[in-house]
Amino acid sequence: PIVSTDDDLDRLQMPDFYRSGAMPLAHRMYAEARELVQQLGFADWRVSFPAPVRGVLGLAQVMRGPHENVLVDMLERPDFARRLFRFAADFRKHYARERARFLGEPVGKGHIGNDEVTIPIISPRLYEEFLLPLEIEISEFHGGLSCWHSCGDTGKLAPLIRKIPDVAQFYTGPWTDLGAVMSAFGTDTPLDVAIHVVDDMLAATPEQMEAKIRKVMAACDGAALKLRAGSTDSVFELQADMAKARLWCEVARRVARS
Repeated sequence: PIVSTDDDLDRLQMPDFYRSGAMPLAHRMYAEARELVQQLGFADWRVSFPAPVRGVLGLAQVMRGPHENVLVDMLERPDFARRLFRFAADFRKHYARERARFLGEPVGKGHIGNDEVTIPIISPRLYEEFLLPLEIEISEFHGGLSCWHSCGDTGKLAPLIRKIPDVAQFYTGPWTDLGAVMSAFGTDTPLDVAIHVVDDMLAATPEQMEAKIRKVMAACDGAALKLRAGSTDSVFELQADMAKARLWCEVARRVARS
């Protein structure tokens, strides 16, 4: 692990936006991509420099090694965990400022990618105590979030996530109880609902696809809704999987029109 003790935390400094770690490679790839776009004549294409996305828990887990380390820290070394999360949140803001300065643009809306925040990995109590205050702080720093995202089960966390101000979209995974999401968010926040790509699309019949789509639409009635068949590798055979993806789109359009 990069960090194991309080002394390790004391020695931590904010990474250099240009020289630390993989940043020289990121800058080189960004410059080469912009040059390639210009050479190809795509003047209206914009190459985006990587933005801070990973949530506080995910960043802390990267620094603490195996994922269970930071979870145990929250229980056995809560003060240490708070310091670690504090650094992670400060790093996100530092990176966002440096990126904005480099691009010559405002910091803009944030995005929190929080796949690690899921039941039963994180309980509502631990989320509320350790993570929620920092996520509120990050949203306020950015002037809002374009999306709060977790592919995991966030049903029991939804009432707490709802406390984060100015969330433009809430993304939830296929294991989440949509009733809990609607109870927390109502129709105020657009929902991005991910289906189970294999069960609901690649291995599903047209009838099963339609039933799933109608179930989600009924559960989220009144909310601005985006239904997502998220990214996946080929599961059965590439051409067969592509055919199922096209079929899913056809079924979804037909159901939406009806």
